[in-house]
Amino acid sequence: MLNNEFVIVAKIGGSRVIRITRTSQPFASLAELHRTWSEVVSVLEGVDRSNHSLLFDVRNVGGRNDPDFETSFGPYRISAQRGFRKVAVIVATPSGQLQVARHAKEDGIPVRAFIDPAEALAWAEEA
Repeated sequence: MLNNEFVIVAKIGGSRVIRITRTSQPFASLAELHRTWSEVVSVLEGVDRSNHSLLFDVRNVGGRNDPDFETSFGPYRISAQRGFRKVAVIVATPSGQLQVARHAKEDGIPVRAFIDPAEALAWAEEA
């Protein structure tokens, strides 16, 4: 669906799960962030979200919570996640789980954070 230096978006074969994998490539500018996430949101517009789950893997990239980044990324995060049957986020650390929980509460979108990728996928695939 989309594959560039920052993200890979693909449907997991034989399932109703869309996977977004964030690569380890950091954004050098907010313009790169805007361009990339505009593309992601555009690609996801064609997905029947009510019949699909989203699996968002952010383990490869260092966490960021600086105000400019959070302000810029927040609307894309909401646009990308809203409407999916389930949203699972795979993180590398317990502090990443806390950050996902904070965003979910702020965004008003039920999201569940996992450290174990197999557990995240199994949960996302559940009916």
